[in-house]
Amino acid sequence: MNRKSKWVIALLTAALLCGCSASDDLGSDSSSQTQTAAPAVTLPSDSHESEADSSSQTNDSEADAAEITPAMWLVTSPDGDTMYMMGSMHALKEECYPLPDYVTDAYESADILAVECDIADSSKSVSAALKYTDKLTYPSGETIADHISSEAYDGISSYLAYMGDDISNYESYQTWYLSSLLESIALSDSGLDSSLGFDMQLLTMAHEDDKEIYEVESMELQYEMLIGFSDEIYDLTFLSYSEESADEIKQEYIDLYEAWKSGDTDAVEELNTADLSEMSDEQVEIYEEYNQQLLYDRNEAMALTAQELFSEDEQVLFVVGEAHFLGDGGILDLLEEDGYVVERVQAY
Repeated sequence: MNRKSKWVIALLTAALLCGCSASDDLGSDSSSQTQTAAPAVTLPSDSHESEADSSSQTNDSEADAAEITPAMWLVTSPDGDTMYMMGSMHALKEECYPLPDYVTDAYESADILAVECDIADSSKSVSAALKYTDKLTYPSGETIADHISSEAYDGISSYLAYMGDDISNYESYQTWYLSSLLESIALSDSGLDSSLGFDMQLLTMAHEDDKEIYEVESMELQYEMLIGFSDEIYDLTFLSYSEESADEIKQEYIDLYEAWKSGDTDAVEELNTADLSEMSDEQVEIYEEYNQQLLYDRNEAMALTAQELFSEDEQVLFVVGEAHFLGDGGILDLLEEDGYVVERVQAY
């Protein structure tokens, strides 16, 4: 991939981490100082399994699960209340399941599962989607070519052709919906499955267990955000697509997945950080607008919600897109500024 495309990929890999409606999140020039500085703690196990039973379990699925170590943090409020927080990735692989013990222990000990929105509630998902059906396509006679640059259009066209598809099948779709469809194609090409997303799995468990689910945002809010992004923002992301960049787009998603799976938050942040030196002044302004809307405004709202949940008498597992936790202006950083103590949970 040429250098011009490389920094745009940062937007696409960011978009994978945050939203539940279609696709979403991150980007910051700072390194993940909050995560690397946090001391490690070991999560107490609620398992009643004996050591002998545990050591005797050596099947392949358990061996795979032991290799899945996503990041988790224990956050303590100034009043001494605690909450476990985890960064989600919204598309994963079967090898991530069953989840490791420290994750299931945190889930089982929680009275409330806090998530961006309840994507496992099909009736709610359908109801929200129906509100925006008139936003999927442009009015008659208007096409995507009227809203993006010729360079972006040609790149998308060659990318789709490389994938065995044709741009003519997509020309009526509005930019936000085309972006979601392209991301779905890229995810599938990378072997990632949104039905296996971390938040989806936890939500499915919570519904089966009748555990209380708290929505930090809502599907409507996420639809409005995606639809509200300017054509200029989407044009910037579309510039990454081309026949020449297809294999590297695939690799970017795979690398992001591997970083999430291993709990390598530094790598996650690096993959989602654009090189501003590669951008024109106008593109930098667009990129910063994107980050403000997609990340920082929402991070502030999520951090405030987390603080409100600390006041509850019940234990909460707080799970949102991992991008929201990392770097300056991330949830962990904002909580630390307000006197909360953040510790990285040691996987076991």
